[in-house]
Amino acid sequence: MKRIALLTVLLLVVGLSLGFAQEFKPAVAWSTAGSASIVWGYDLASGNNGFNNSAAGEFTLTLVPATTLTKMADDAVYGKISLATTELKISNGATAAFGAGATAVTASIVAGPLTVSVYSAPSLTYTYAGFVPLLAASAGYATTGAVTPLDTIKGGTTITYTMADVASIGLKVASLGDWGATAAAAGSTTYTTVIGDGTTSSTATAGTTYLEVATGVVTIDATLAAGKLYTKKVVKAAGSSSADTMYSIGGDLSLLAVKGLTLKAGGYYDLKSKMVGFGAQAGFAMAPIAIMFSLDGTDNTTVTTNALNWDAAGNLTLTMGKDTIAANLYADNVAAYASGLTTTPLRLDTGLSITDAEGIVAGLNASVGVYAYDLLANPANNPMKVAVGETISYKIALSDTTYVKPFETVYYDLVPAPKGLTYVNAGIAASLFPNTVITAEYIAGVIGNDNNTVLVATDMSKTSVIKITTKISY
Repeated sequence: MKRIALLTVLLLVVGLSLGFAQEFKPAVAWSTAGSASIVWGYDLASGNNGFNNSAAGEFTLTLVPATTLTKMADDAVYGKISLATTELKISNGATAAFGAGATAVTASIVAGPLTVSVYSAPSLTYTYAGFVPLLAASAGYATTGAVTPLDTIKGGTTITYTMADVASIGLKVASLGDWGATAAAAGSTTYTTVIGDGTTSSTATAGTTYLEVATGVVTIDATLAAGKLYTKKVVKAAGSSSADTMYSIGGDLSLLAVKGLTLKAGGYYDLKSKMVGFGAQAGFAMAPIAIMFSLDGTDNTTVTTNALNWDAAGNLTLTMGKDTIAANLYADNVAAYASGLTTTPLRLDTGLSITDAEGIVAGLNASVGVYAYDLLANPANNPMKVAVGETISYKIALSDTTYVKPFETVYYDLVPAPKGLTYVNAGIAASLFPNTVITAEYIAGVIGNDNNTVLVATDMSKTSVIKITTKISY
């Protein structure tokens, strides 16, 4: 099997080299990375403490580097195809792997300024407007706004006409179903008699139940008494089919004439659901200022009341060397706070952040952010829903390879009243000898991630821990 796999790789490399009329030189290289750490932690709330050891190592043999190959022609009309792949590699890390991400294929017919896509299907998704970006947030924080126009399609094509350096216009035609779809399989219900053997009924499969014959008691995920008779009932739901003869029509427009200007819009109409989706974005960037306005919306044209859902965002950025000031605004009419902070159909959030990346003092990174959210709340926004955060780190170089870096982050949220919620992370990291970093830190509270600019999910009084970490890296 190993020889067959290697032969397959070699054939792929040769095929890529011969199949495209351009120079392609496969490269073979190897790399390695690894680290090991020991962490001693003490939970101040529960008193739990102890060590945790971890390690990771990896050797990687790269057979083909990240590559994009395109095949074209000099004719007036020709087919164009591009293949783009990430590294083709063999790795023996924590999860041993052979291969790479799937090769991305794009193909179209080109006739001067006109192109007709063959692959892939057109996108009918618009996510221009996003929530106010936070100074820092947990991994669960989503930047996409509450309204995301999306039409699920099976396939289609995009016809694009490009006027060089002026504009690009695209017409999208997509089918909701697949012409080759088969009919959905019918559902079924079967009954069989079994004798209990004292073990658990295997009902992991959905739709399976057991009925004790003598008593009529239904048993699900329980023990079947030894020697008793049961009727086993298995229900299989009807299968699904992608058969659908309806279509969606959409289009996009981008203006390219003015340098630094962003002006684009798009939308679609679903002939089956009568749903309209759209998005637009307009902005201008000329150092040191960048301005952007974004809008997304959906409207079910068969509904006459409250059919339109929309969200909008405005972003202003001022960049001066290594210093950045960002002002952001987000609004929607969905009334969709997961935490139930508002009962109004309108939502308005704002944020202002200032960041310095070693622009004032070498080695000093500092940021501060102020956020006011749910400003249109009904009942009235009282107390005002405001959150503030700041983070500072200062890397002091002791030599070319050694350093000491104290750091701290504090977030404070005024909601809920009267005390609000606080998160603190403070400590010091030091690399005093090669390949090794020792970090001592205090962490209290949990960062929020509920997408409404709440910075703190759990107050520092509820959870806190001390950690000392030693990490050696290759």
